[in-house]
Amino acid sequence: MTNDNQKQGEDVTFSNDPESGNADTSTTHGIYQCFQSDLRESMFSLKESNGQSIDVIKCFVAHDSSTRFPRILFVRLALLTWSVASLIYFLITTDNENRYMFFGYLTNQGLIISILYQFTACIVTIYPKSPVTAGGDCQDEEASIFGKIMWCLYSVSVPLELTVTLSFWFLVYPTIDSKIKYRMIFNHGVLAVLLLIDGNFISRIPVRIKQIVFPITYGIFYEVWTIIHAFTNLGNGNKEGELLYDVIDWKRDPWKTAIYLVAISLIVLPFFFFLVWLLSLMNGFRFNGGRRYTYSK
Repeated sequence: MTNDNQKQGEDVTFSNDPESGNADTSTTHGIYQCFQSDLRESMFSLKESNGQSIDVIKCFVAHDSSTRFPRILFVRLALLTWSVASLIYFLITTDNENRYMFFGYLTNQGLIISILYQFTACIVTIYPKSPVTAGGDCQDEEASIFGKIMWCLYSVSVPLELTVTLSFWFLVYPTIDSKIKYRMIFNHGVLAVLLLIDGNFISRIPVRIKQIVFPITYGIFYEVWTIIHAFTNLGNGNKEGELLYDVIDWKRDPWKTAIYLVAISLIVLPFFFFLVWLLSLMNGFRFNGGRRYTYSK
């Protein structure tokens, strides 16, 4: 098997064959080696702990670049359509007085970020060479700006959705008097599963440990937003009270609110990011990155 960017006369060996589905794990390392390698390399490095390099097109696009409209595109379009249709439904069923604050909630922001990821995934599936920039040699490959955007969106959206799901069912839902609705199920569980399926089964996105800065940064920005909301009296339309969430009250209980949000940003989000990182390394019952498509000279 050869790469489109391979120089004539050079041999490039691919350790994973997408046609056979078999991974060569003879030279892969364990969790500790992968962790150390991620710390040494740059945030968007394609270098694996075993010295091989990530094949960006196969890991992100999930099909041969010679096929313009593969079947996997219809799967990704279906997932994107489902998410966008749900967003439209949620907006339509939100009271007019409350729509101005619709995107102020963490749940809805997570939905938007997830849709952006799904949209980006569809684009790279249609244009399979868009996530990679290469010189004349296969070994000169690096992720393009577009590829890095997709990478970043995945590293933010999945930990965020898992955090939103946990926070809702354990902290928010017990405080509200409402039956379980489609909005609750999709935003707090289903969407996270769809993202995990795309990143681990449809494609094989090689999450890097340094990318933890993305979800943490987003969490800090959301904390700042809750402070702005609390002290500018933006309110919640016709909803009872003026709080975004009952557990976030900067005016009446600032210390409890601060502890809660810091725990979310610096403990819960990083925990779920680490879980997503481990899932990207999973190869059967081992965590060595053996399922990733790589190549070596």
